[in-house]
Amino acid sequence: MRTQFWIVRFFSVYCVVFFLLCLSGLLRGRTLYHATTDSLVWGFITAMIFIAARIYHLRRGKECAMCGDSPKLN
Repeated sequence: MRTQFWIVRFFSVYCVVFFLLCLSGLLRGRTLYHATTDSLVWGFITAMIFIAARIYHLRRGKECAMCGDSPKLN
């Protein structure tokens, strides 16, 4: 399993979550500073949980049926 795959996956999940959280914070009427800082922190936490859960399930032989793009364990 390549580390590069998980790094790219982490940053892609992080970017999507950051954008959605920042946008929702701005729509709720928060300032740009508060929306951005909250999104940075919660985006990182969310991406870490997502990656940890994917690695956990992959090591137990459970692949994602919807995306099916996880690397195979050797």
